[in-house]
Amino acid sequence: MDVSLDLLKVFKTVAFYNSISRAAKVLCVTQPSVTKSIKKLESKLNITLFVREKNGMVLTDSGKALYRYILDSINTLEHVEEVAHSIKNTDIGKIKIGAGESITKSFLKKTIIEYKKLYPGITIELVNLGNEQMYNELRYGKLDLIFINSTIIVNKNRYEVFKLIDIEDCFFTTPEMHEKLKNVTNIKSILSQSMIVQNETHDTRTFLDYICLKNNIRLKKNIVVDRHSLIVEFVKAGLGIGFATKEYIKNYLDSKELVVLDTNIDIEKRHINCVYRNKKNIRVNRFVDLLKNNIKNNTF
Repeated sequence: MDVSLDLLKVFKTVAFYNSISRAAKVLCVTQPSVTKSIKKLESKLNITLFVREKNGMVLTDSGKALYRYILDSINTLEHVEEVAHSIKNTDIGKIKIGAGESITKSFLKKTIIEYKKLYPGITIELVNLGNEQMYNELRYGKLDLIFINSTIIVNKNRYEVFKLIDIEDCFFTTPEMHEKLKNVTNIKSILSQSMIVQNETHDTRTFLDYICLKNNIRLKKNIVVDRHSLIVEFVKAGLGIGFATKEYIKNYLDSKELVVLDTNIDIEKRHINCVYRNKKNIRVNRFVDLLKNNIKNNTF
C-alpha cells in the first residue's frame, strides 16, 4: 500500500484542529484540496477517518487509532525535513579552521565571536598545526580554510587566497636586559646563548631557523616551548630573548613590559594568507566575508 507522507500530514493537521478550513489555512492549500486528500487516504486504507459534526471534523475510532499510531512518526519526519532545510541553508554544520595561536588571538577572535552570534548552530573547530601540515589538511579536505604565512607556495588555480595582514617578526626582551645589551656589538653571540624559542613544529621557529642560517647564527636554545604565550612569560621572567611577531606582543610593547631588541639582523617581512577551496561553501564564504569586512574597517 502506497500512502504518501503528504496525505498523512494532511490527516494529522485536520485531526489536530478538528477543522478542514483551519487545516487548509495552516497547510497553505485550498479546502477542497484537503477534503480530496482525506477521501483519498480513506480510500487507500478502506476505513472512515472522520465524521462531520457541529463542532467540526471528529475522528472515528479507526481515525483515533491511526492518529495515535502515526503522530510520533510524522513529527519525527517533519523534524527531519526542518533539519534538512537548515543544512541546506547553512544554519547548522561545521567549519574547520587551521590557524596558529597568535593568528587566532590577534586577528580571528572578533570574527569568530560575530559569526557565532549570527549562526549559533554552526560549530567552529580550530586546529593549530604547522603551516605545511595545515596546507596538506586543506588539500585532503580535512580543513575548510587555513591561515598560513606567505612562505608557503599555494596553488591559486585550486584555492582562493587573500592576504590577511602583514606581519613583522622581531627579537624582544625585558627593558632591564635591553639596557644591559644596548652597548653590545656582537649580538650574534648573545642570541646564541639566551634564546627562548618554540619547538620545531611551529612555523615561527622554522622562520627563525632560516634567519639564523642566513645570518650565520647557530642557536643554542635556553628554553624550548610549544606556545607563543610561554615564550612571553619566560622572557618577562628575565630568562632570555624571545622571537615573535610584533602584532602578537603588541600589548606588552605598548605597556613597556617588553621592548624590541635592535639586532641589526636582516629580518624579511612576511604576511599571513587566508586560503580556502574555491568552491561554493556558504558557511565558509560567510566567515570570509565577515573577516574581510573587519580587515577593511581595521576592527580586529
